[in-house]
Amino acid sequence: MPRVCIPTDDGIKVRKGEPSRAAHILIYEWTGNRWQLVLRLQNPYRNASPGDECKLAKLLSQHGCETLVATLIRDEEKTCMQNANLEIVTVEPGAEIWDALNKLSSRHAMEGKTLNPQVGESG
Repeated sequence: MPRVCIPTDDGIKVRKGEPSRAAHILIYEWTGNRWQLVLRLQNPYRNASPGDECKLAKLLSQHGCETLVATLIRDEEKTCMQNANLEIVTVEPGAEIWDALNKLSSRHAMEGKTLNPQVGESG
């Protein structure tokens, strides 16, 4: 099942700026008819030194993420994410998480995959 990682500081919007500096990483999984929040990670690398971007990429990969949603990604981060086989999808700064998930659903539908733009959150 596809897993998407979304960096956020407030749990509502995709973090504006570098994913590696986000307070949290929300991991959503496609359950067949909607996105389900499966894990909320506190980002242990939020205050890491420059050059530690690959540690976050490895962590996301270990949690089964296939896609990273971001508003901005530096070349160093991009290389690390790609080396961890993460697809990068960019959204406009200020984008809400649900809008980003709907964008992914729509894109997959256009590619002939069976995703519907319903989203849900586990309680």
